[in-house]
Amino acid sequence: MSNLKVARLEMSKTSTRKLKRLMLSLLGSLWFTGAIAAQGVIDSDLDGVPDGKDACPKTRANVAVDARGCEIQEADSQCLMAKGQLLTDCDKGAVSIYFAFASAEIAISQWSQLARVKTFLQDKNARLILVGHTDNIGSEAFNLALSRQRAERVKQILVEDYGFQAERFSIVAKGASEPISNNEGESGRALNRRVEFMVEAR
Repeated sequence: MSNLKVARLEMSKTSTRKLKRLMLSLLGSLWFTGAIAAQGVIDSDLDGVPDGKDACPKTRANVAVDARGCEIQEADSQCLMAKGQLLTDCDKGAVSIYFAFASAEIAISQWSQLARVKTFLQDKNARLILVGHTDNIGSEAFNLALSRQRAERVKQILVEDYGFQAERFSIVAKGASEPISNNEGESGRALNRRVEFMVEAR
């Protein structure tokens, strides 16, 4: 066999080995990515919000984000205070999470409010009472249970998604007993379907 053929054969073997290594590396990466994805923890921009929940997947590094994964503006993050015992939003009134009729699920529109509560808890060594409310549709027993479910759902997000200690939160269920608006119309009932945050005195 000529030297040229030998050289070509060696080059072919080397290329084949490199290709095999590349394929194994690629397969390994795909397996790892798939395993992570199966656990739901891929976070491409490293903002603490999994890609599956991230509405802003290319957030700048080292900035505060809300529950959607979007950057919190400085003015928003500095505008929460404990007024008496009720957590308020500067001059806008009580901080509340609102719910759809007969539901304890938190809508995307409410995530920004949860993120602001997160900011408050990071800045203050405070404990919160999560107070659940409903409108007046349904029995007293049903509404009492639903108001508790709403408060528990908020607590779940604060603990499991945001990493706060469960001991920082307690639950109070009010049912339909403390409306803040007239229950005669849908717009008023929508305001009554809420969870509020009371700052515990220490």
